[in-house]
Amino acid sequence: MPTVQTPDWRWFAAMLALAVWCPSWAQQPTVTADPPRVAATMLKRTRIVAPAMPQVARDNGLSGFVELNFTIQPDGSVTDVQVVNAEPLGLFEASAIKALSQWRYEPVLLKGEPVAKLAMIRMKFAQDTPVERLPANGEPPFKQAQPK
Repeated sequence: MPTVQTPDWRWFAAMLALAVWCPSWAQQPTVTADPPRVAATMLKRTRIVAPAMPQVARDNGLSGFVELNFTIQPDGSVTDVQVVNAEPLGLFEASAIKALSQWRYEPVLLKGEPVAKLAMIRMKFAQDTPVERLPANGEPPFKQAQPK
């Protein structure tokens, strides 16, 4: 009759140690010198289009904001606009995306060469910003917090 050998306890201990230590060893964090995303306020805009206040928001006295991530291409154009957060949901997002997609920035330079750059912005929609008072000279079309 054949005999069955039971594995040594050291074999189990080695397998347990391998399962515990290998995943953390294999997933070392990557450190980059360049931050992945920059606040759009740190970059120079060359063209700005004011987002339209949705009529339903104007009629109901609603205000809010939309936080967006986007890419500034080497030519300064804006692409890959994505909504990260919005309040209230479903009201201002389309207007913010449409406006931001038409903005232009000075190209971001890395070692003297224009490169694509990920950026983020928060657009605020407020009732006290009449359409006729929205600036057309490159200033933000949305209400900004004033220093106290």
